Amino acid sequence: MPRQPRLVVPGYPHHVILRGNIGKTDKERQLKYKRLFLEDIPDRELNLIRFRTQKSGVIGSESFIVEMSKKVKRKLAVSPRGRPIKSL
Repeated sequence: MPRQPRLVVPGYPHHVILRGNIGKTDKERQLKYKRLFLEDIPDRELNLIRFRTQKSGVIGSESFIVEMSKKVKRKLAVSPRGRPIKSL
């Protein structure tokens, strides 16, 4: 049975936040969420995120990308730009 879409309403916590992974109270969740942004993301990681986002690519190890490609039955690796070179 397909999963039902979840409704996201402004002013109400998102269902992922309410799972308890981040914190049990609003105060605890807010504090932990703010801490996420206190650390700088290294330039190499930030550039990878930008590149993969612009190319609609997946971020992860090669084995992760291959595994996800098989699951969704679709190529997820970023392809080189342009048309393939014709072989003679």
